[in-house]
Amino acid sequence: MVLIDPDSRTLLVQGCNPHNRAAGSWWFPLGGGCEAEETLEQAARRELYEEAGIRDVELGPLIWTRSVEHPYMKDQYLYQEEFYFVGHTASPDFGRVAWTAEERQQLLDMRWWSAEELRETQETILPPALPALLPRLISGAYPDHPIALDR
Repeated sequence: MVLIDPDSRTLLVQGCNPHNRAAGSWWFPLGGGCEAEETLEQAARRELYEEAGIRDVELGPLIWTRSVEHPYMKDQYLYQEEFYFVGHTASPDFGRVAWTAEERQQLLDMRWWSAEELRETQETILPPALPALLPRLISGAYPDHPIALDR
């Protein structure tokens, strides 16, 4: 979920491969997998609470999709079909409410980023299009149909 706060910032989490810290880290929007019988919207809300402790969210439309394969833990690769919603929260407060043991190994930090900070950072941001597309979301210009992002 691309979550936007009252100061027009987005909340990103920093991840890494704990078995290859030399490979660096990357920042990405909150999210995760769907559980059985769960809709994408329900999964987005649940993941937002589990990862950031945020329940106060006005969930907007599905804005982007992305298919990606990336290194995951030791020598494994993870293939993901990603669905990004835009959401707005009135409170910038967050916390690690229900991180699993695996998430505590892989997730390093969480913070709010302004569009300017995303454009200027040397950090790896995923999806790569986020810095360019965030200003449109902040202004409320959502696509009519979900956009398929490149890797």
